[in-house]
Amino acid sequence: MMIYLLGIYHCFQTKEYPEFLPYVRDFCRSHSINSIGEEMNYTALSDAKRDKSTIKIVADELSVPHAYCDPDVDERGRSGIVGENKLKYLKLYHGWTDEEFESRTVLDNQKKEAIWLERLREVFVNPMLFVCGIDHLTSFSALLEGSGFSFQIADRTWTLNNW
Repeated sequence: MMIYLLGIYHCFQTKEYPEFLPYVRDFCRSHSINSIGEEMNYTALSDAKRDKSTIKIVADELSVPHAYCDPDVDERGRSGIVGENKLKYLKLYHGWTDEEFESRTVLDNQKKEAIWLERLREVFVNPMLFVCGIDHLTSFSALLEGSGFSFQIADRTWTLNNW
């Protein structure tokens, strides 16, 4: 059960950069990708005034299963996920140390990544491409490995310079 991880800046999911779509498409074809998941949700797409992400566009073109795996605001609330911006506010308001802020951020990310894992299992067909923010590559890799998946980091930080 192989998952390739692609670490990106989220703007590549909601804005069309002509170089990005061919990169993802070619990667999927050259690695015989049969399913795709991503750190994205419908609320974020709506905020970006998009019907679907660039990653979903590629999944549709290749006719492979796709999942938006990131919980939306309501789901985050039910799951006890605070979110980066609110954590930054709480750090300032409560005078948290950098270490306390970091530990709370790690806990928040663990909750979020556990939801990703559940959702990608729903559409998983071996091998899979999973696209997420670069700051999740290490922690999500460890979660995948502990859950019986093999993984390979396709790219740590895709940028326009990759092309």
